[in-house]
Amino acid sequence: MNSKTTLLLVLALLLAVVGIWWLRPDAADSSDNDRQTSKKLLGLDADEITAFEIKSGHETACSFVRADSQWRMTSPIDGPAQDRTVSDDVSLIAGLEFEKAYGKQDDPPGNDLTSLEKPQGVVKLTDKGGKAHVVRIGKQQPFSTRTYVSKEGDDNVYLVDADLSRALKRKLEDYRGKRVTEIQSADVVRVQVTGAESFTAAKQDTGWAIEAPQKARADLTALNKVISAIANLNVTRFVDDAPESLRIYGLEPPRVSVTITTKPKSATPSDASADADEPVETTVAFGSVIEENVFARIVDDQSPSVFQVPKSVLESVSPELSAVRDKRIVELVPVRAETIVLTTQEGESLSMSRDGVNWKIMSGDPTDATELAERVAVNDLLNTLRDVKAVGFENGARPEFGLDNPNIRLRIDVQGKTEPIELAVGAMTPSQTGTYLKNVAEDFVAVIPADDAKKLLIKPVAFRSRDILNFNPDHVGNFSLRRLSKSMTLEQVDGAWRMTSPIDTAAEGANVRTLLTGLSSLKGRAVVGTAAQRADFGLMQPQYTIELTIAKPMPTTMPAGDEFTPPAPETRVLFASRHAGSRYAMLQGGDLIYEAEEKLIADIESEFADTQLLSFANADVVAITFDNEGVFRFKRDDDQWTLDGESTFVVDNLKLEAALSALGALKAQRFVAYENAELDALGLASPRIRIGVDLSNGTHHELVISGIGPNAADRYAQLASRPGSAFVLESTEIAKFDKRAADFKK
Repeated sequence: MNSKTTLLLVLALLLAVVGIWWLRPDAADSSDNDRQTSKKLLGLDADEITAFEIKSGHETACSFVRADSQWRMTSPIDGPAQDRTVSDDVSLIAGLEFEKAYGKQDDPPGNDLTSLEKPQGVVKLTDKGGKAHVVRIGKQQPFSTRTYVSKEGDDNVYLVDADLSRALKRKLEDYRGKRVTEIQSADVVRVQVTGAESFTAAKQDTGWAIEAPQKARADLTALNKVISAIANLNVTRFVDDAPESLRIYGLEPPRVSVTITTKPKSATPSDASADADEPVETTVAFGSVIEENVFARIVDDQSPSVFQVPKSVLESVSPELSAVRDKRIVELVPVRAETIVLTTQEGESLSMSRDGVNWKIMSGDPTDATELAERVAVNDLLNTLRDVKAVGFENGARPEFGLDNPNIRLRIDVQGKTEPIELAVGAMTPSQTGTYLKNVAEDFVAVIPADDAKKLLIKPVAFRSRDILNFNPDHVGNFSLRRLSKSMTLEQVDGAWRMTSPIDTAAEGANVRTLLTGLSSLKGRAVVGTAAQRADFGLMQPQYTIELTIAKPMPTTMPAGDEFTPPAPETRVLFASRHAGSRYAMLQGGDLIYEAEEKLIADIESEFADTQLLSFANADVVAITFDNEGVFRFKRDDDQWTLDGESTFVVDNLKLEAALSALGALKAQRFVAYENAELDALGLASPRIRIGVDLSNGTHHELVISGIGPNAADRYAQLASRPGSAFVLESTEIAKFDKRAADFKK
């Protein structure tokens, strides 16, 4: 930068400083009262202002009134206002403070400096008393944020400590409220949508109902979406306040129109002319879509404006009728159900009535004993009815729907309702994925998912008690069990269980106790049929039969006299079978068939003979022989093991002792034969592994293991001391003995 430029900049700075000094307020020209740093220009409380008007330059004046603590625009259009913006401007003007007042005697600044003869803006505030306060806004003082103003009826020029330019720059759209309606969702009592799919819904005492085009229950979630979209409708852009034609905006006729009716507001004492009995209707019309917005308007003579709202609103307010309809088949609170009557296509019928938390099966004969219904089955039915929803609705019934002679008819009386729920479950749809159902009371036909229909197609027998057996397992003295063609008998002797046939041996006590505990409180998953249908469930020749002998408890008081005959034990016989992928059970002499849990069959198929095969202490073993692709024998010499025939082989005592421990604790997975084992078929006539153990007392044990088994991993095996029996060893056990001599070398 050269010296000439620097000199010019310095001169410009000096001129600016001189100008600021010359234009500063002259305290010497002020009276003593004017020397106070700040005074109220109007002295108004913003909360006391009831009307506000502002005109900026050549812009149209905007007028507002306050009602119910909210500002509303009255001119140039009538409609909502941006309450926060108006309130801010009112507070700014009402609270103005001035630093200097120029009277005529004070040589006030001229119009070229203040511009108050042709002000940049005029603001009028009206207080509660109806008094108007008009403020004319001039220019800003140069090089400051203060502004020249004057008051109507006052010749002074005031310099206020505020920059009023921002308020003067506002345009009409800055003051207009973007919220289109003043609807409160809780006050809505009626919704009418007119468009591609039209409907009318109204709030009733029991909820929302569709009144047209057909009567039906309404889905509150879908309706709330429509109501919320209108109640919270906000403008993205105002388009035309005085449209010459609505057709260019797609609003004549509109694509969709929504009329929301709200309940009337009560008249207040100050508004005696208000009609408290008239509901309020608000209609919003939607027209053409432009990119991400849609044209819309309030259908009201006082509000002709066309504006744009987000396109997503149009999607929210124009749902398909099927989406607005309540998909629930019935309105049901299960705990309020009082009676249930079920009738099948075959004419079977069942009536039940609530008795507290229980349900009673009602008999046609009043002398019959009352039978309690299976509460779980009743609750499942009621919960299914409460939750099942339609996948669609049909316009009336047709013969192919199977509703003239339905599979099931249901009638449910509900506390608090004068009309019962009546349903008919008909045929499946052609695709076999749905089932036709008719709600008789509400007169509609729906399609429900086939899986849900299965839960409703219940036979009366399904509500009978699912209890099968109930006894004290400690009172069982003996039981017999037939599994397919094989039978066994077990007895309790001196508090311990033994198998008495087909062989006499100790029983696997844990498995016996598990079986008896499960049987002692046995319940079915469901009641599925009667004894007459036993062939349909594989129980004509059952795969499993258990006969239990159960001692009756001794009486609490003994009869008089010396002779007393204990009560005879009772016998219970249970049949069970696997059939068509499920498990079924019934009692001998019983009239019901039950679907059983898999655990019942698993417990029956457990091994009840003692699975402990050998029992010896390692210290008692003097020799062990392995025959596995070659024979090798280890002998004990004091505490050291040696390989027979190879004196230089050093045995790893720990490894050999581990094999002996595993052999001494060996247990069978299960027996495949207790006697007369078919050795050839089991691969035991020519076994793959033989292990012999010699004990110090002269006893010899030999275990032989087959090369085959019931699956790819487990293997059949046999003890030489029990030649008629055979059992299965798990693969993890076999690995402990499938050894070569080198595996034991140190």
